[in-house]
Amino acid sequence: MVRLARVPAGTILWDPTCGAGTIPIEARLHRSEIEAGGSDIDVAMARSARRNVAAASVECPIVVADAAWLPLRAGSVGALVANLPWGRQAASRGGLDGVAHLLRIADDVVENRGSVTVLAEERALPRSPSFELVEELPLALMGARPLLRVWRRR
Repeated sequence: MVRLARVPAGTILWDPTCGAGTIPIEARLHRSEIEAGGSDIDVAMARSARRNVAAASVECPIVVADAAWLPLRAGSVGALVANLPWGRQAASRGGLDGVAHLLRIADDVVENRGSVTVLAEERALPRSPSFELVEELPLALMGARPLLRVWRRR
C-alpha cells in the first residue's frame, strides 16, 4: 500500500485508521525519507501501535483521534493510506462513514500532488471532484474480496 501511494520524499504519509500501526511503521522502515504517522479512535489500539513503533525503532507519531476529524493541518499530508475497518477483527467506530467520506476528508488534508490509498470491502466506487481513481486491485484476504484503490489529486 505504501508503494502504491507513491509518497514524494519529504512529505507525510498518514494512516487515519492505524490500528496496530503496521502501515506507518512499514512506511518508515522502507521509506526513511518520508515522515509517517497515524491515528486510531481506539485508545488500546493507539497504545499498541506506540509499542510497535518503539519495537521497530522508528519514529512515527501515533495519536488517538476519530478518522472523521483528523488532527492535521490543511494540505499537510502527502498521502492518506488506510486499511478501513471491515467489522471483523476490529469494529468500525466513530464518525467515518466509508470511502467517499474519507475522500472528502482528504480534500482538506492532502496536499496538491497527494494521494489516497484505501483497502476496503466497499464495492461502490465513490466519485470525487478533487481526486481521480488511478488504480484498482481486487484482492482476496481472510475470505473477503476487498479492493485496493489509489486516487491522485486532480
